[in-house]
Amino acid sequence: MLILLIAILFIANMVTLYMLFSHKPGMKHPDKRAGTIAFLKDSVGFDKAQLVRYDSISNQHRRSVKNIFDDMGQRRENTFKQLATASFSDSAIRANAVALSEQQKDIEVTMLHHIKDIRDICTPSQLSAFDAGFYKYIARRPDTKRDPKKKEN
Repeated sequence: MLILLIAILFIANMVTLYMLFSHKPGMKHPDKRAGTIAFLKDSVGFDKAQLVRYDSISNQHRRSVKNIFDDMGQRRENTFKQLATASFSDSAIRANAVALSEQQKDIEVTMLHHIKDIRDICTPSQLSAFDAGFYKYIARRPDTKRDPKKKEN
């Protein structure tokens, strides 16, 4: 059961990475940064000074996430080499699955710290708006916002 769970997480992670890094010509990715700034300004009520702090935090976060993904790519390459050397034995698969899940954990922890850092910018009166709306904002699907017909399908 544990191996099945780890395999599902691994596949989900690979799909996420593929979607993140596969940019086809003519394909437009939504500008999440501009959307986040608009959310913080319009829904939470960030002023210019808070937006400048957000920008600084966002740039730092982007650099740290890039470093994590760069490291992750190298680790994955090493993982597959180790698996091949070990003839994909069950014990090697389990050991490498644990290592891969630790990498995913690092990404999640980094993201949660980033959200906390953004939340720390809020004034006490803004906290309730941030807490109520931020999850909804990051969880929404941008495709349904741009094309209302997709909501019907």
